[in-house]
Amino acid sequence: EVILLPDNGADMHGFQPSAEELIRIADCDMLVHVGGESDAWLLEALESTPNENRVVVNLMEVLEEDIRTEYYAEGMQTSHVHADGSVCEEGHEHTELSDEHIWLSLRLAVKACEVIEESLCGLLPESAEGISANADAYCKELESLDQRYTDMVADSSAESVVIVADRFPFLYMMEDYALEY
Repeated sequence: EVILLPDNGADMHGFQPSAEELIRIADCDMLVHVGGESDAWLLEALESTPNENRVVVNLMEVLEEDIRTEYYAEGMQTSHVHADGSVCEEGHEHTELSDEHIWLSLRLAVKACEVIEESLCGLLPESAEGISANADAYCKELESLDQRYTDMVADSSAESVVIVADRFPFLYMMEDYALEY
């Protein structure tokens, strides 16, 4: 059984788990999460409910060599926003943060799928063949979509593209396709 903790479309920057969700985390066989500052609550939940049989996949750790630091360009919000949605006061010192928006890179999604596949096959060896077949098919779809994006950017005659958002989650996507931002 696969369970997505937050409701579809929920803002993950301020997610607060219910008691029922915390129990699910404590009792699950495998937990896959992004990692990073937004998952601080989850790390506390894992520490408070030790389970030596639980497999935990922290994608930020797995993809560590590919993780980027949050970036601020001219015209972007200059105050730092914490995972809970609160804004740092001007002059407040803070360290550079790793950009958690890894799901906006099709290339990182392929790497993540491979790690999840390996973990699932270890957990369910009797289903490994089907898991691997599904993972391979999905990775091929991601790679095909990545190629379509690459071709679209290469074939573009546009001089510039402007993206406006309430946050800048597009760092990985912009860098994957060498787009200026």
